[in-house]
Amino acid sequence: MLQDDSGKWFQIGIVSGGIIGELKCGSMTLPSFYARIGNYTNWIVDNISKVPSNPITPLDFLLLINMMILTVKIVMIVFSEQL
Repeated sequence: MLQDDSGKWFQIGIVSGGIIGELKCGSMTLPSFYARIGNYTNWIVDNISKVPSNPITPLDFLLLINMMILTVKIVMIVFSEQL
């Protein structure tokens, strides 16, 4: 969330995940990753009230998040080895 000079709030990103097993997404002390939503605003507005024909299950969601976190960790390792 971002507050402009007039006091109006805007959502500019969504916390996508954090450390596996931690319930602290968006923590200032633990790594997290975010999705900028500016390019997706119209899609979000168009789809927010739709019910998907095959909704994601909690297990699917956890697997997806774990895959994303693993990908981020691999990227971090690769970049740290290049330094």
